[in-house]
Amino acid sequence: MDSGGMDMVDLGLGLGSFWAYYELGWGGWWFWDPVETISLLPWLAATALLHTLRADSSEKTTLSLALAGFIFCLMILFFVRSGLLTSIHSFAVDAERGLLLFGILSMITLVVFLVCFKNYGFWSPHLSLRPAEVFGEGVGGNLQKWYHNEGRSPRRLRLLVMTRMLFSVQTLCIWMAILSLLLAIIYPLLAEQWGQTISISPFYFQATFIPLSLPILLSMGLAPWMTKMPAAAMTTTLAVWVGLFWWAQSIPLFGLIILSASVWIVISHLYFILKTGFKNLGMVLAHLGLGIAVMGMVISTYGTQQFSLSLTVGDKTLPVGDTGWHISLQQVHTQPGPNYTARQAVINIYDTQGRVVTTLKPERRYFTAAKVIHTEVAFYSTGWSHLYMVLLNDDQTPYRIQADYKPFINLLWFGVLMMVMGGGLAMVSRWRKKRGIDTPSL
Repeated sequence: MDSGGMDMVDLGLGLGSFWAYYELGWGGWWFWDPVETISLLPWLAATALLHTLRADSSEKTTLSLALAGFIFCLMILFFVRSGLLTSIHSFAVDAERGLLLFGILSMITLVVFLVCFKNYGFWSPHLSLRPAEVFGEGVGGNLQKWYHNEGRSPRRLRLLVMTRMLFSVQTLCIWMAILSLLLAIIYPLLAEQWGQTISISPFYFQATFIPLSLPILLSMGLAPWMTKMPAAAMTTTLAVWVGLFWWAQSIPLFGLIILSASVWIVISHLYFILKTGFKNLGMVLAHLGLGIAVMGMVISTYGTQQFSLSLTVGDKTLPVGDTGWHISLQQVHTQPGPNYTARQAVINIYDTQGRVVTTLKPERRYFTAAKVIHTEVAFYSTGWSHLYMVLLNDDQTPYRIQADYKPFINLLWFGVLMMVMGGGLAMVSRWRKKRGIDTPSL
């Protein structure tokens, strides 16, 4: 998978999170739904693959990651289309289709692994501990030749070896994160066959997947420098960390650690641009995007202010949260749709001066043919933050309305767009190099 394919995965995850945020009416962008969980597998494998290719890792490591990404894509097709997983993202429940997809998945997986085992000796009982086998030819081969032929200092060689080891640590953490997700997906299915019903709560992922992501985030701050750490960037980051611990009292300690790691990524890469210009701009933008997206995730998750309101027509609330805004319910009326009937609330938002800031119109849609009720949210974007409104009932007064203020939520999707742009720039740079066009490294 090249950077163009990685862009598609990034964009798919970003659009999926926005769809969940806007369409489901739960107020969140990720719920660790089984299908959401399994969608992370090819993204993790592709991320590790791109970095091992850059680090000149061993052929076996690269091939195993490429195969894993391919098989994970097939797994998503099987689980989502077969209806085996209970999820709002499942498109069909068809045992025959599921059996066919399972057969295709099993056959392709078996053939691919048999060919690879035969050609690359994956099942060899002799474990090589040569650096070239453990860390790739970049450490065991090319670096040693470079050291002897170019007469470089041993210190320079050790730093470059440490860089390759850093990529190895990243890959190890990604593999462990993949295994934690696979366990959360497969174990409930196996338990169901034994007559037990098990659901995996978000606390499992907070205790396994998220801690494994921390060393990956921390190491990303080192990525643009490879062999040296700028004192200015480190000093600035430490100062920001102290400020975050003092300012963000409402965020738990582990959330602050993740937030600090994302700030470290952003500052390190901005400092890199300041010192070197636009060298490796594709990589820098992609890493910056991930850091900014994580900042949006943490701040919006822990900083959300939620208010449950009971209003009749004409009511006006006291100032809501830190915004100082007032909420007034103007009317609730029936709004016909193409294949549904909606009950729509008209809500005015007033600023501290009594002026109308915006009018939001959340709905509850009744689809008579499918006999389902769908909540259509409404939100007002205040730059980087959202005021998010949901109509919870429409059949009796007072009407219940949920109002959420989500600070810096737009950083999440802005970061995703930056990641997509970074992948696109890297792809354009590689295309220009193949054509022999002299261009700055993107």
